[in-house]
Amino acid sequence: MLATDIADLLQTTMRKLPDLKFVQVAQDLHDYEVMGKWLKEDKIIEEGGVGIEERLMITLPSTAQHTGEFEDDTLVISDLLTTLRVDWAHCQNHYAFSHGEVIRNKGKSMILKMLQPREEGTMLDTAGDLEEKGWRCPSTTETREPYGVPYWVVKDTVQGFNGENPVGHDASAYTTCGGIDATAVANWRNYTDTFTNYTAADYLEGLRRAHNKCKWRSPVGEKGAYKLATERRRHYLSYDNLAEVRKIAEARNDDLGFDLEAHATTFHNYPFIEIEELESDTDNPTYLIDHQTFRCHVLQGDYLRRTGPDRLVGKQHNTFVVWIDLTYLFCCINRRANAVIYKV
Repeated sequence: MLATDIADLLQTTMRKLPDLKFVQVAQDLHDYEVMGKWLKEDKIIEEGGVGIEERLMITLPSTAQHTGEFEDDTLVISDLLTTLRVDWAHCQNHYAFSHGEVIRNKGKSMILKMLQPREEGTMLDTAGDLEEKGWRCPSTTETREPYGVPYWVVKDTVQGFNGENPVGHDASAYTTCGGIDATAVANWRNYTDTFTNYTAADYLEGLRRAHNKCKWRSPVGEKGAYKLATERRRHYLSYDNLAEVRKIAEARNDDLGFDLEAHATTFHNYPFIEIEELESDTDNPTYLIDHQTFRCHVLQGDYLRRTGPDRLVGKQHNTFVVWIDLTYLFCCINRRANAVIYKV
């Protein structure tokens, strides 16, 4: 069998691979919010160019006034806009196989059995890497990783809109967030708060305040990818924190019935989502994320793009490889619609 014949056969076989299901016992995480939710085709925003730029109105002109009928007009032209800039991040993965494996597994069904675990394993490995990056603030010197949630939603001990410029996981401090200095632009800060106890008077009251403060109602409606109201906002926290929240819910609910977990735990009808990547965060944060403003963008034409199988040259001439590429970024266009509260 010639190399070109193998490539043609594999291309045909790969098209008939079944839809990937994340049910393998090999996976490291029990759920994947980033790939399973944020990177779904109906949620992503496809863009071109070298990154994204968004024009943000960061202030109001303060020109409204009451005047007499014949008074002279006072004109002021204000600079209301600034530019948010975020560069693409590129993730790639691959799996390979040899010429010998193909000819020893002749027949499409045999080749399918050989390729399927490698395809699924590669996708699961990619999902795990994306999940890690989604909950990570890279160091200031890192140029290859995306800006995850902690980059855009920054903690602070003071209650209010005090989440300024982010700090990387290595404690390196950024001077801007998305190219905008939040220390100078008060409207470019997320909401922050702390709590001491998982009680209705402490934790839930803090969360209730965060919801109220982050609801910005404009007379101009906006359309977005998240159509259902229950999908727009989500609470993200570790399992231990979720367990404490469930205790509050159980104490407040005297009609649980026979099924002790009949309903998902929600607040304002928005779900609490366990994130395993947050288990290492000793601050025990709860992130309130508005997915109308915190979004995942993908470079047009590079959404989990598959290339190959290509035959390698040089010292690996009997090896074929399939590449999977994704160019994407996380971006928050309104930090004031997002919040984090954490335990002190």
